[in-house]
Amino acid sequence: MTRKAIPASTVITCDCCGVECAGSNYVHEGKLTLTRAALDFQGCPVADASIRLDLCDRCNSEIESDINEAASRLRAAIRARGET
Repeated sequence: MTRKAIPASTVITCDCCGVECAGSNYVHEGKLTLTRAALDFQGCPVADASIRLDLCDRCNSEIESDINEAASRLRAAIRARGET
């Protein structure tokens, strides 16, 4: 009798576009994590309310660009108000 061990594989699906992440579209292994706590009525943390996304390379690049643009606009608005 011959036995052949086949290792398990993990299939990752992009949480934005739904494409299966493998090989050439998952070179950067994109992940986005927004860490935050869920608060009760008194403002005390009661649970983890973090958002975790697995991203293909295309969505990772688009979200990275969007974050950079939003941060630039926010910095400009803060400077314009004289808050820095």
